[in-house]
Amino acid sequence: MTEDDIEEMLWDSFERQTEVLVIPRAEKPPVPYYKGMGLSALVLSWMYVLGWIGKGKKVVYRVNREEVRKLKRYIRQHDLLEKYGIDYEDQLDAHAAMRAEEYAELEARRDALRKEQRRTDGPIPEIAELTKQMRFVRRELRICEDIKADIPKMRAAFEEYDEIGRHTPQYEYER
Repeated sequence: MTEDDIEEMLWDSFERQTEVLVIPRAEKPPVPYYKGMGLSALVLSWMYVLGWIGKGKKVVYRVNREEVRKLKRYIRQHDLLEKYGIDYEDQLDAHAAMRAEEYAELEARRDALRKEQRRTDGPIPEIAELTKQMRFVRRELRICEDIKADIPKMRAAFEEYDEIGRHTPQYEYER
């Protein structure tokens, strides 16, 4: 058999073939959850890793609890400063003083209502509402105290960082 014979056989088989071969694509396995994009994809991937969805493996990470507490405290501080637009120490002091006055007023009103409740022996629902408001104000006062206590540490850290020569804090220029 020569090369021409083989070529002729191939052309004959090619001409006889009238139907087109359709090769099916391999089907993708179904995804048990929405893949998502961006942040939702990140959350879903962590849910998979933690074993909350799919067949992920539960992973245990060792985290210093004290660092997590610090992070949460800094987040609360940032949220308070952002909420009230506080940029300087004197603004923080003014906000804390305003909250302290508000707390004293709420406490006086609650004490008066408690005395009235003792005399009448009937429940007064306003007391619970005042207590809830006082709890919120007390929380903000505590956050203001934490910020005030952290200011010297942060200034020292900025000055130390400035000595290295990498960063000049902005508050130096504002004085």
